[in-house]
Amino acid sequence: MGAANRTNAHIVKGAEFLARKKPESRMTKTKTCRRVQGGTPGLMTEPKGGMQRLSATWRRPKAMPPLARNCLLLLAVFLCAACARHQYTGTVFEENRPAAPIRGQNYDGAPFVLADLKGFPVLLFFGYTFCPDICPLTMMEIAAAQRALEQQAPALAADLKVVFVSVDPQRDTLARLEPYIHAFDPRFYGVRVEKAELDLLKPAYGLYTEAAEGHSLSDNYYLLDHTSRVFLVDREGYWRALFSADVTSQALAADLQALFR
Repeated sequence: MGAANRTNAHIVKGAEFLARKKPESRMTKTKTCRRVQGGTPGLMTEPKGGMQRLSATWRRPKAMPPLARNCLLLLAVFLCAACARHQYTGTVFEENRPAAPIRGQNYDGAPFVLADLKGFPVLLFFGYTFCPDICPLTMMEIAAAQRALEQQAPALAADLKVVFVSVDPQRDTLARLEPYIHAFDPRFYGVRVEKAELDLLKPAYGLYTEAAEGHSLSDNYYLLDHTSRVFLVDREGYWRALFSADVTSQALAADLQALFR
């Protein structure tokens, strides 16, 4: 019996020891829950329950419809294009300088006065019909620019006036100017000025014309060295821009649209 009592006593003491350890176990669990609760605000006391609540409240954002996305992309491209500054090919004049007057005859015999074209943008090119290369190539590019504007800016194309002024009045008669101009565009002006008028135009427009080396103006056939530039006169009659003779139709059309938009 003594041994049994000792055994029972040990069991009672073990039970008491286990009873004393239970609060410590609860304290450990509470500390663990508090660490989770303090680390992620809004979680429940139990870590597992907290993850369930977080999963229940988070939602994947809805994808943007393709049409709306494409509209936003197009708007962004449009805004970037609108903000981009045009890079001019020609030399643009900021100051208002009146274009020197020009008086002569158009290829159809009608009097030509540059001032009569006030209110319209005017492209002026000085050349001669016997020119083998620069003059016809430049006129071809101007004609191509005119056609491009008819597609891209019809109102500007309808207003634009193109004037070819001969620097060789000795040979460029009205009868010769007519087929030459028609080869490019019959709406263009082909103007012949008298020699005295041409002598006044040379310094006013910075023109140089001389018989080419090895040629003489007294010959039946001769070539001329001359300044090859395209002048732009705006609607008010002021010089607005200057282009080299090798300007392309695309560059010329783009500059004209940027200047008269």
